[in-house]
Amino acid sequence: MYVDSGADISLVPRNFGLLLGLDLTQNLGQIRGIGEAIVPLSLQDIILRIEEQEMQVRIAVALINEVPYVLGRYDFFKLFNISFQECKSKVVIEKA
Repeated sequence: MYVDSGADISLVPRNFGLLLGLDLTQNLGQIRGIGEAIVPLSLQDIILRIEEQEMQVRIAVALINEVPYVLGRYDFFKLFNISFQECKSKVVIEKA
């Protein structure tokens, strides 16, 4: 996933949501992407696991597959300290 401090919410493609067994007919909405393209989506609450840490987060599952995997601010950035170390081409994620 791309860690994107400019993204409001985490986003995954439709096929990934189906792989997780999510019901994509619920909590429907849409977002505007790059170039003002409108992306239909389903908002879902999931359990995210990073190493031994598990937490409930909300993600947007696009109803199309032509979107990148994006780790956005909502929920996730509240739970972790995230440091972008561009000079080292590195992102450091630590529990808050």
